[in-house]
Amino acid sequence: MKCPECNIQMDLTWRRYASAPFSRFRCPSCSTKFKFKRPLWYWLFPIIQCVVMLLGGAGILYYMVGHPSLGSYTKPAIVALSIAVIMASLVIDRNLEKSFETVKS
Repeated sequence: MKCPECNIQMDLTWRRYASAPFSRFRCPSCSTKFKFKRPLWYWLFPIIQCVVMLLGGAGILYYMVGHPSLGSYTKPAIVALSIAVIMASLVIDRNLEKSFETVKS
C-alpha cells in the first residue's frame, strides 16, 4: 500500500492489518491518515461469509441429525467450520485490501 500524501510504499503486515479494524491507517513517515478505496463488489464479501457459515452449519446439522451416533460432534463441527471460514476470510480480505488504492481519510 502507498501513502496518498508522501507516496511512501509500505507493506500491509498482519500487525498493521489487525491494529486497524476499520482500515484507517497512519503513514509512519508523514502521519497522514488514509484508507483503502474499496469497490462496490467488495461489500458483498461479508454477505458471502455469512451465507457460507449458515449453509455449512445447516449442512452439518442435517448430516448429524441423520446419524445419532455422531450427535456429540455437531457443536465442535460447527465451531470448527466457523473458525475455518473466519480464518480464510481474514486471509482473503487482507490480500484483497493489498490490491486496492489508498485515499486520504
